[in-house]
Amino acid sequence: MRYIVILTAMDSSVNSNKRQVFLCSSLAIMPFSIACHPWFVVNKKGDVSRWEVLTLPDQTDTSWDHIHKDAFPSFQGIRVLPFPPPVALASSYSQ
Repeated sequence: MRYIVILTAMDSSVNSNKRQVFLCSSLAIMPFSIACHPWFVVNKKGDVSRWEVLTLPDQTDTSWDHIHKDAFPSFQGIRVLPFPPPVALASSYSQ
């Protein structure tokens, strides 16, 4: 899958001795990439979690309708394309 990763250096900003909240964003999924997709990363003294609102409900065990906890890695952007990459089928040929 293709992702836009914007905040690769943010992992080093997490301090396990502090409570921190980061507001992160990446471009929204195509064709809505003129907008941004925001999410929060919450650090409770080393316990890091990601909170966001997604269009699809109940995607993980830690989802409450459209509110999701840790649906993606903390500082990773969202998918660029709304569908999976094309699947190549096995081919055959004759001589």
